[in-house]
Amino acid sequence: MQSEGRGRNKMTEQKNKLTDILKSDEDGKPILKLTPLPKRVVNPRTQEDYWTLMRILECGGLKWRDRTLPTSFNAWNIQGGFQSGYNKEETCIGVGAGSGLGSRKEFGYASKEFYLKKGCKIITPQEFYDAQEPPITTERIKEVNNWFGNRGGI
Repeated sequence: MQSEGRGRNKMTEQKNKLTDILKSDEDGKPILKLTPLPKRVVNPRTQEDYWTLMRILECGGLKWRDRTLPTSFNAWNIQGGFQSGYNKEETCIGVGAGSGLGSRKEFGYASKEFYLKKGCKIITPQEFYDAQEPPITTERIKEVNNWFGNRGGI
């Protein structure tokens, strides 16, 4: 009997952790707690990966340096950029201290070359999601994308 009670307590504890992870605001928008990754920048190689990352950052409460929402601007699609030879597949998103930002909840973008010169490590969106505490799962990414899609958003 006692081991059955401990099993239930463990299940309740796991359910509480999951509920804590799956928080949403009053509009149903998922809320994520993002862990800063010093000296790392994210390189979304496709437009789809870029928009998913922007949605994740918005759910994490981050904003562009000009304080606009991540989904309000398409930095991936900028042709020509700041440097000759810059192209959309080379766009990187600096989301942590040491990538040109302080500890504020804001981020920017530049080419891979720019961030490599600053000594930053280039990571994929999946590596960014896996490095979060707790990790951002495929299910959570689907939930975020569905919320934006259901609102007619990007």
